Amino acid sequence: MDFGEREFEWITELVRSHRESIQQLESLPAADRGNLSAQLARRQLVLGSDGFVKLTESMSAYQQEISRYRNQAEHLSPEALKKLEQSMVERLAAIREKIASIKYLLTSA
Repeated sequence: MDFGEREFEWITELVRSHRESIQQLESLPAADRGNLSAQLARRQLVLGSDGFVKLTESMSAYQQEISRYRNQAEHLSPEALKKLEQSMVERLAAIREKIASIKYLLTSA
């Protein structure tokens, strides 16, 4: 089953990179900040949005489903297992769609 590891790695790296960039920007003299400040402001706008918060909440719920799937799958009835798998597939599709939107917002001019 596809658990969406690449998507989770991408989000984690995006947030880590953003935090690192903010620290680097703060260490520069104001005159040297230039375009970097505008780029970070755009990224901050996206990462601080309600949509991004909802994405992280959805990813957290998905992680809980993965844990349940890995730890309890063999104990679930076939119907319950199928329902859990369907929920996971639907949630991952929604997560991927939201990530695509975020990527677009971050890369569009």
